[in-house]
Amino acid sequence: MSEPHAVPPESSEIVYSLIEDIDGIEIAARYRRGDDPLLVYLHGWGRSLADFAPYLGRGPWSAVALDLPGFGRSTPPLRPMGARGYAELLREPLASLRRRLQASRMILVGHSFGGRIAAEFAGLATDADALAGVVIVASPLLRPQGGRPALGYRVVRSLHAAHLVPATALEWARGRWGSTDYRQATGVMRDVLVRTVNEQHLGALERARVPVELVWGALDTACPVPLAERVAARVAGANLDIRAGVGHDVPRDAPEAVWGAIHRLLGRIEPPVGCEEQLSE
Repeated sequence: MSEPHAVPPESSEIVYSLIEDIDGIEIAARYRRGDDPLLVYLHGWGRSLADFAPYLGRGPWSAVALDLPGFGRSTPPLRPMGARGYAELLREPLASLRRRLQASRMILVGHSFGGRIAAEFAGLATDADALAGVVIVASPLLRPQGGRPALGYRVVRSLHAAHLVPATALEWARGRWGSTDYRQATGVMRDVLVRTVNEQHLGALERARVPVELVWGALDTACPVPLAERVAARVAGANLDIRAGVGHDVPRDAPEAVWGAIHRLLGRIEPPVGCEEQLSE
């Protein structure tokens, strides 16, 4: 475990709200003007930018928290897509925000589903994206080893694959034996979830050309620590910080852990950002 870092002091800068229309999708955000780099916060599945709202008012940096498409005040994507699709969808809105805030570089901080998107963004980013690094927090970057869907669902899925039952039967089975997230999702977001839970993102991180920080709660049952350890072992230069007594909701339960990762990442950027004195005030 790395040494703790103080949560930055509150800033007097005003936080603004906006909604941008990108190819027919409205994306809501809250942002604050400040110094380079721009910190971009991406929330988890079923959550909203409210999870990261307290982060916007701290530190000297420009910062933005998004309602990801389909959550909060943002409208759903127009078609089913996984985390890579979300990463591609966000490229233009983030470029627009960088221009608005006159930021030359940005860091993505993603929790859970947001971490999936951050990983995929890192894998596809070019110099034009001005990505300086990613902080991934308690995110299912790999599918858990072992474990199988419920027997009833597997039976219906096999019958559907053999064209013995209609698609409505498969949809019923997913609702009957699927996760709480699946039952709560509607419309295109249900298809987004199905795609997302079957994805793995290690390859994207291995392609990334920027520093990677990983933050996990030792008690996380949604994304167990061994998955994070496998990722850290494969991604060159990735740091893994495991926090004792913390579960899946690291951003709200242990903000100092997230700020510690941001602090380390700021020190790894080339050229490095002078943040030591700013974080220790």
